[in-house]
Formats: sequence, C-alpha cells, structure tokens
Amino acid sequence: MKKIFLIVLTAMMCVMLATTSFAALDLAALGGTQNYKDHGYAGKDCIIFGYNKAPVDLGSYDLSKYESIVVTYATDLGFQALKDGMPVTAFFAIVSEGGQCVGWADTGIKNPEKILASADCTDARSDINPNGVNWGKGERTAVIDVSDLDYTGPVLLSHYNSTGNEALVVGIELIEKVDNGETGDFGIMFLVVAAALGTVGAKKKIAK
Repeated sequence: MKKIFLIVLTAMMCVMLATTSFAALDLAALGGTQNYKDHGYAGKDCIIFGYNKAPVDLGSYDLSKYESIVVTYATDLGFQALKDGMPVTAFFAIVSEGGQCVGWADTGIKNPEKILASADCTDARSDINPNGVNWGKGERTAVIDVSDLDYTGPVLLSHYNSTGNEALVVGIELIEKVDNGETGDFGIMFLVVAAALGTVGAKKKIAK
C-alpha cells in the first residue's frame, strides 16, 4: 500500500511540474487577417510584420506575473536572421509605446529605451515543420523572456526585419509563472499524501 501512495505522489509531482498556464491571444482581435493562404496559412488569422510596421498593441499587462511571451512566426524559407550589413540580428521585441517600430535591415535599433524585452529570430529551415505548406514549413518560435520584469502597462509587439524579408506572426502566447509559494498546492498535496502514508504505517503497526 505504501508503494502505491509513493507512486501517486510521484505522479502528482510530475503533473504539477509539467503543468503550465498560458493565454493564447486572438490575432483577429489584434488586427490579424486571413490573407495568407499562399504562405501556407489558409483560414488562419495572421499578422505580417514588414518594414517599419507600427508595433501591435497586445493590451495592458502586469508582466511580473508572466514567464515569457512566445511568438510563433514564419518567413520565406530563404530567410537569414543576420545578413551582411545588418548591425544586429533580426528580432521580436515587446515595447512600452506605439509609433515607430524597433528598426529593420541596415538601420540601427530605434527607440531602444522603449524596449522591455526581446528575442532573436533564427534562420529559416524547411525541415522545422515538414507538414507545413510554403512558409509554414519553417514555422518556429521566438521566446521573449519577461520573468525578471516588474512592469505594468501597455505591451506592444514590434519586429526588427532582416534585409529583404517580412515575418508572419501566426501565434502569440503569454506564459504565466507557476507560483507554488513556500508550500502552495504542491506542498499541500505532499502533506496530504504524507499524512495518508503515516496513517497506513500506523495501522500496520497496530495490526502487528
């Protein structure tokens, strides 16, 4: 019986560690359209980030509650994140104000003081998502780490384009922090199972 409780406890630990809470944003509500069938995304709301596209307003958030913002995107399969003449690698960034984008191609980073956090893009490869179509074959993610940010307010997404390329955003997710506290749910479950184990052990001793 004790072994069964240990197995249950281990299973609960694995479930709690594996469980992540996230919110997938509605791209249609953010201005996305379904105009990208030829890119491999028929019937899906997407947002294209071309040269000098104004940042997209994601809403107002308390970022101290989040671990990261995951941007799922696709590009032309010839996309290189860092080409000759580019001062920085192409990247996605969250910024605190709208207006001008963070830059593109051979420009320097614009309004760096507005950047809250960023994540570099990677080169396109057709084997990343072999079941995809056209650009979709290279679908990948940029994970913007916000775990250390203590910021509440407007959050907008901007993109620094690689030379001669656009980026098609097909998904945005906000990953919440897992807060177990000093004991939290995990600790409570541990104590419950531990108490049950103690009860079983006590009954066995009495039976003897």
